[in-house]
Amino acid sequence: MKTEIEIIKKTFSANLASVDDLIDFDQLILMLATSNLKKIVDTLEVAGKVQAARDVQNRMAVLENIRSHASMKKHYGTIFGQGVVLLVSYFASVTQDLFKSAASHAFTSGSDAPVTSQEVKLTWRDLSAEIENPAHAFAELLVTQKDISFQDMQSIARAFSNYFGIEIQRESHVNDIIVAQAARHSIVHNGGIVDKRMINQLNSAKPRTIKRVVTMGEEVKFVPDEVRAVAAAMKEYVENLIRALEGRFPAA
Repeated sequence: MKTEIEIIKKTFSANLASVDDLIDFDQLILMLATSNLKKIVDTLEVAGKVQAARDVQNRMAVLENIRSHASMKKHYGTIFGQGVVLLVSYFASVTQDLFKSAASHAFTSGSDAPVTSQEVKLTWRDLSAEIENPAHAFAELLVTQKDISFQDMQSIARAFSNYFGIEIQRESHVNDIIVAQAARHSIVHNGGIVDKRMINQLNSAKPRTIKRVVTMGEEVKFVPDEVRAVAAAMKEYVENLIRALEGRFPAA
């Protein structure tokens, strides 16, 4: 189980890093562009072409101000919002992977965890497809047939509580994740506009460090620091969950 968890953690960390790269993609491009333009400026200045050097410097200034330029704000806002959507998807994936890994271990280790008393319907096709790893097959079927969801914090907490007896304390980082999950639904299903569902989801998500105030009908917008705060909150939750699982299965 420990090796499998390490692989899951590595994949999740890589996914978080990819979102960080996405929201800062322009900085990399601008850095490459301006560094090359700076070389041109230096060459022009050495050649005594002062006016030409200034013209290039002016173009550099335009590039460096792109992020704050009014005409580009909408596009940046879309990118930051999509970063949050990706984070929510990655978080659902990592919590589901950890659940299945823990369940598979419980089945094969003689654990008394509640998950081992569950029943699923198993066809010959199901069995033959996973004949080399029946525990993994059972874990997959369990998630599917019991309709175990990893799309929101309440469902995630219930899954690990009901099937493993694990309780994760709800703190501000959990509430930040709830904000991201609520925002993801509004972005994907409601045109990025705060609706009643999002308001209701966030009513009990306190204290939190992001989006402390949301207003019905406003556009759901994120800035890079908020996206990074969501990623950090998810990382903290996953680390706490892994510690809890390792405590539940100390010999894993």
